[in-house]
Amino acid sequence: SSASPAPAARSSPSSSLRLPPPAPYHHHSQTPPSSSSSSSHARLPAFLSFLAAAAAGGTTVALCGSGVDHRVGGKESTELVVRGERKRVPNEFIDELASFLGENLTVDYEERHYHGTPQNSFHKAVNVPDVVVFPRSQDEVQKIVMACNKYKVPIVPYGGATSIEGHTLAPHGGVCINMSLMKKIKSLHVEDMDVVVEPGVGWIELNEYLKPYGLFFPLDPGPGATIGGMCATRCSGSLAVSL
Repeated sequence: SSASPAPAARSSPSSSLRLPPPAPYHHHSQTPPSSSSSSSHARLPAFLSFLAAAAAGGTTVALCGSGVDHRVGGKESTELVVRGERKRVPNEFIDELASFLGENLTVDYEERHYHGTPQNSFHKAVNVPDVVVFPRSQDEVQKIVMACNKYKVPIVPYGGATSIEGHTLAPHGGVCINMSLMKKIKSLHVEDMDVVVEPGVGWIELNEYLKPYGLFFPLDPGPGATIGGMCATRCSGSLAVSL
């Protein structure tokens, strides 16, 4: 399978990639559109009002990942807000990523907000990623990870974003590594019944490839899930019980 074309929304590696100091309540390099701006500014006061009401009414508190989180819909709600502490991402870090990723890097607010607010998740984060990258090879992934380690920037891998447990949230900001451009099926060993794939390959795509060989991949977590994400989240599915 050939790699899919790069997503449309990209920012070219120029001075526009530089991030300003963090603004109160949110962190993004570009101001959100007016349609979402009013709602985002209104969200924090409403959330603070809820916390005051929760303290008075004894609303339950749950533990989730990065710390104590508050149920946003009352004690019966399953939707949690994941708190985090955001640190400013150095401009030098963005420049280093842009030097080998080129246009496969973006700090566009809409793109970062999309990656930081997965639609299927029961958990929501206060923050979104500072930058989203789209590596094309294992070598680029290694360079991204090395740069993140050098500048102490959090990493959030991103597959199909079908998880409901908030695996692709970025409570501390950082880098979202979108694996959608790495979807090659590298080798198949029919006798051993194993296959080597890149993380962006979807399980449905993999089964289409395996069908002519009389093989199939039995895990079925949901349409859109990728092999990388399935490994990272230890997914299952209905067929996993019997197969």
